[in-house]
Amino acid sequence: MTQRQQEVARRAKMAFKEKQAIEKMTLQEASRAIGWSDSVLGQYLNANIPMGIEAIAKVANYLNVSPYELDPDLAKELPAQPEDVQALENSLSLLSEMELERLMRKLAARLPAKDVSRLMEIFLSRLNDSL
Repeated sequence: MTQRQQEVARRAKMAFKEKQAIEKMTLQEASRAIGWSDSVLGQYLNANIPMGIEAIAKVANYLNVSPYELDPDLAKELPAQPEDVQALENSLSLLSEMELERLMRKLAARLPAKDVSRLMEIFLSRLNDSL
């Protein structure tokens, strides 16, 4: 396993333990909720097998965290589709300045800096167009 894959497993295991402490669920319950056999989740969390993009997405969804929290480099492998960018631009243009500022702070904590910078460029462009 690569260092990156081990780091993903470490982050997933930490997030799992945090959720486990709050919700008192077992590894077996979590595995079943995700749709895996009992041993698969344990193998991922213990870095016995590497998590691919799908596994990262499933684990992140179950843990209620962003896939980027588990693998910050994931954005490099998942390029945005043009229709996604357009939909985001349209949605951003409807937000108030305060709502956008709140959103940007949340995104800054979860997304790679280059993505946050791009979102700011889009917002500033829309703001200038509306003035």
